[in-house]
Amino acid sequence: MVKNALILESGESHTELFYSHILILKKGNYKVFMYIRDILMDRVPAVSDVEISSFSSDLTSKQILQDLLSFIKKNNIELVILNTAHGSLCKQLAIRLLWNRNVKIVGVYHYINKLKWSFSQKILSLKIKKQFILNSLFLENKTIKHSKNRTTFYPIFYPKIEERVEKNKNELFITIPGGISQKHRDYFGFTEILKQKKNLLPKNIKFVLLGHTLLPDGQKMKQIIQEEGWEERFVIFDDFVDNQTFLKYINSTDLLLPLIPTDQPEYRAYLSQKISGSFNLSLGFHIPLLIYQDFEPFEDFKDTCFFYRDPTLFDMLLELANHPERIQEKKAIYAHKQKFTFDYQAENYLRFIESVIN
Repeated sequence: MVKNALILESGESHTELFYSHILILKKGNYKVFMYIRDILMDRVPAVSDVEISSFSSDLTSKQILQDLLSFIKKNNIELVILNTAHGSLCKQLAIRLLWNRNVKIVGVYHYINKLKWSFSQKILSLKIKKQFILNSLFLENKTIKHSKNRTTFYPIFYPKIEERVEKNKNELFITIPGGISQKHRDYFGFTEILKQKKNLLPKNIKFVLLGHTLLPDGQKMKQIIQEEGWEERFVIFDDFVDNQTFLKYINSTDLLLPLIPTDQPEYRAYLSQKISGSFNLSLGFHIPLLIYQDFEPFEDFKDTCFFYRDPTLFDMLLELANHPERIQEKKAIYAHKQKFTFDYQAENYLRFIESVIN
C-alpha cells in the first residue's frame, strides 16, 4: 500500500539531504511530496514522481501555514518529515496538528543543542515523537537526555554521476567544499601556511575551492591567489556552483579538507553536536578527510581519514603528494563498512518512520 510522505524545509539550506530522503522513501513505497521555499526549487534533485509545492518569503507566516495545511489535507499526507526541525513554521505546524492522529511528524536535528529542553522544543516534542540526528557519536552526548525515540540518519546518497574533471597524470585534487566564508572554514590560516612553504609545495597538488567567491572573504581569497601567483594551484568559481558541476568536482576529488576553524566559538560544537557537510560527502563518495586530530574519536572516521595538528598539516600534504597510494588504501576501506551502504541506511530509516505511522 502506497503511503504519502511530505518533506518540509522551512529554511534556506540543508538541501543536500533531499536526495537521500527521496531515495529511501521511494524504496519504502512512499509517494513523496515536498513543501519548500521557492528559492530552493533549483536545488531539488531531478527525481521522477515527486510532487513539489513552493512558497514565497513574501507571504506572511499565517498565509504560509494555511497553504501548508491545505497541501497536507489535499494530498492525504500521513507523515511529515521536517528536514530542519526548528523554526517558527515547524512550531506552528506542530501545534496545529497536535490532535490530528492521521498526520505524524518526525524531525531531523542538525544541531543537537536544539534538543535541550527549551520552551520551543517542549512545544515541538508534543507532536514530534521521533527524532533523526546526523551522526551516531551524538547519540552519546551527555548534555542531551537519552531517548529511545532517536536514531541516526546519514544523508550520504547523491545523484549518480560518471563525469569527472580532466586531470593531469598523478595530479591530486584537494577540495574545500562550500561558499568561501572564514567563519566556517579557516582559509586565511591555511594560505598563511602555504605562503611560508610555497617553494616546497608539490606541483601535483591542486586545491579546489568548491563554492562561490561572491562574498568579501571570497574576494579576499581571489586576491591572495593572484598576489601569490597561485592561479595554476587553485580552482575557484566566480558565481554559485550548480549541482552538476559540484558533483563532477567531488567525483574527481582525492581528499576533502574541511578546514573547520579551531579559533571560532562553534568549533567545540562540531566535536559533539553538529556535523560539517564535508563529513557526509566523505562517506557518500568514499573520499578521505584531511582533518584536525580532535576528530579522531569519531568512530566513522577512525580508519578512513588523515589527522593533523597545526604544525603538521603541510607535512601531511607533502607525505600524501609523494605517496598517493595511501589515499587509495583509505578509500578502499569504505567498501567494507556496511553501515554506510544504502540498504543499511534505508532499513534503519524506514523501520524508524514505520514505528511512527503504525
